[in-house]
Amino acid sequence: MTLLQAIQKFSEKIQVTDRQEKTIDSSITYLRDNLLNPEKDGLHVTDVFVNGSYERDTIIRPLDDVDVFAVLDPEKHFENGMLPDPKSILQKMKKYLSEILDYEGKLTRDVPCITLELSKINFDILPSFQASDDLYYIPTYDLSGWTISEPKVLSAQLNEINKTRKYLVKPTIHCIKKWNVINDKYVPSFHIEEIAISLFQWREVKNLYDGILHWFENSESRFDIGKFKSQDALDKAVTRHNTALKTLSKAKEEYEDGNEDDAIVLWKQVFGIDFPTLDEEEAKNFNKALSEGTLKVAASGAISMNIGITAAASKGFYGNENSQTNRK
Repeated sequence: MTLLQAIQKFSEKIQVTDRQEKTIDSSITYLRDNLLNPEKDGLHVTDVFVNGSYERDTIIRPLDDVDVFAVLDPEKHFENGMLPDPKSILQKMKKYLSEILDYEGKLTRDVPCITLELSKINFDILPSFQASDDLYYIPTYDLSGWTISEPKVLSAQLNEINKTRKYLVKPTIHCIKKWNVINDKYVPSFHIEEIAISLFQWREVKNLYDGILHWFENSESRFDIGKFKSQDALDKAVTRHNTALKTLSKAKEEYEDGNEDDAIVLWKQVFGIDFPTLDEEEAKNFNKALSEGTLKVAASGAISMNIGITAAASKGFYGNENSQTNRK
């Protein structure tokens, strides 16, 4: 298996399945019907639409948050012509949803939304007021007021740049988001997308290897403190980013020197256990080589059947983590 093949398999593995999409769509339809129910008074929702990673097709497995905008009627909620207290709006929204039998015990008040957990998927319901065609007021993280958001603009920009770059931008984002998840999600998900749009607006994407490497090589200078929850979150994001970039730079050297197996192992260090190192046939061959004592260990620590110091024979299993359940 080549490095490019491994990256492609990794990208496909972390994407949402058709079955998961059907489950999410069904939950969203039911939620929309409840929020827009004309027979229930109190919340006064005028529109409901899905946004965020799910709507932009950049969500990854394991599924986390699905963002749902609940657009409220200003005539029913504004106080003396002014935006209301976000805390009071969230309280009203939680009370309204808690009266729905199917949602009992599944609601929590998050910041700045109400989170509904269904089938181990979090639906983040965000109260909003429409300011213009593309602009919406949403609560700030600290709930001290409201801030402007352009949810539909980002979606349109990403769709256009993905189409222009041969549909390689979204798969690139999938992989970077997976790195972000295993590094405590210090980089806001939407900011990963914003940076990708900026980087690939004027540059071609040759393949996923090229796209991912280019993002890591050029993204830190585009980290915007205003998009992070705190300075501490930004500092931690920079630290994790620099660690990944250092490893990927080493992998690039190995790849260009023809040491593809070593490069694959280094990529796995960055992207975690879902990144494949062996296909089933290779795993069998490596397992056989290990048991026969013909497996070698390269200077970098990578396993090979051709280069390095011969490893001691073993009756244990060597292969992809998903090929066999580990026993202790």
